[in-house]
Amino acid sequence: MHIEQAFREYCPSLQYIIIDETGFNGYKQEGQVTAMRRHHYRVVNPVRFFIFILISVMIMVFAAYGIFRIGSAEATGTDSYAEVVIDENDTLWDLASHYNPDGNIRDIVHEIYDVNGISADDIQPGMKILVPIH
Repeated sequence: MHIEQAFREYCPSLQYIIIDETGFNGYKQEGQVTAMRRHHYRVVNPVRFFIFILISVMIMVFAAYGIFRIGSAEATGTDSYAEVVIDENDTLWDLASHYNPDGNIRDIVHEIYDVNGISADDIQPGMKILVPIH
């Protein structure tokens, strides 16, 4: 205990004193003293601290949103589909413009391809397809 008392007199602000008999890299040294200081932090400017905490929380929320894609449901805006039987002279462009006169026809045609899993070469008379109605 003689080493501990001398150490407390030398550095009274230390909170914990640990006396260990094994030295650095396992070499045996008698009376080695290891000390851990307890740090005390003080908020100097509360407004700046509040802004720091606020920005930190916002960054964490946006990171979580980006990582987990919270609330992201990819909606195409399509409310319903019309089932259409293709006639002899029908084209997808004609069907898209008939059921969606105000929409972008190119996007509607691509959506018809995606929904039905077809391409322009696959279309034949008598075939039933779904046409989006916006």
